[in-house]
Amino acid sequence: VEGEYGVWEGEWGRAARILQQWDLVGDVAKADGDVEGQLEALWHSSTAVWSAPDTQATAAGLLKAAGVGRPEVRRKVCEGLVLLEQVREAPDRITAFQGVLEEAYALALKDWWMLPERPGPGHVAALEAFQAVIELQEAQLVFANLGNAAGSSNGRQPTFLQELKGLLGTWRDRLPNQWDRMTAWGDTLAWRQH
Repeated sequence: VEGEYGVWEGEWGRAARILQQWDLVGDVAKADGDVEGQLEALWHSSTAVWSAPDTQATAAGLLKAAGVGRPEVRRKVCEGLVLLEQVREAPDRITAFQGVLEEAYALALKDWWMLPERPGPGHVAALEAFQAVIELQEAQLVFANLGNAAGSSNGRQPTFLQELKGLLGTWRDRLPNQWDRMTAWGDTLAWRQH
């Protein structure tokens, strides 16, 4: 009976993730003591304000608790998101952010090279992880360009605004394909929302 309960709970969790019910996923993960699930729910939550100190503290605590075991790309992306918010307020944190970004790239490449040559579902997950890392890097560029735009008061349009326009155009054009899983759409749009 306990084994069947575990199967049903796992299927419910998978369905809740597909349906983007992140508040419920977070509540169940908290009740089960699943730190990875709590972190994933916080990352996807539409009510989480990442610039708020309590959200950053919660994410930092979850990252510290999840830090044991094998490092994962998703965890590094969440860690990068926390650091990205800190970079906005303290620009000296950029080196820590870049270090996490490099670790995320290295983990994504390692995961990619461990896959077989014949494409399969594992390749899709690896490409989605790469997408998250790339968008994290681009988000840092967006924040940097917005900071430069706020500091510019002359009448001509600086080059960084052109770069920002190109980057936002790329984000608009880079959406998941119709044949991609629904969770890929949710991940991409949740990421851009923060």
